[in-house]
Amino acid sequence: MDATYDPAHLRTFLAVAQTLSFTQAARRLGIRQSTVSQHVRRL
Repeated sequence: MDATYDPAHLRTFLAVAQTLSFTQAARRLGIRQSTVSQHVRRL
């Protein structure tokens, strides 16, 4: 397992945790919901 994390993925995870919603996190970050899902999956 790679111990290096992409900061964008961590920001995305934080947005999901704060909003409790993949959709709201995507809106907050200005990215698509599918991208939010990919970022979280890659963590």
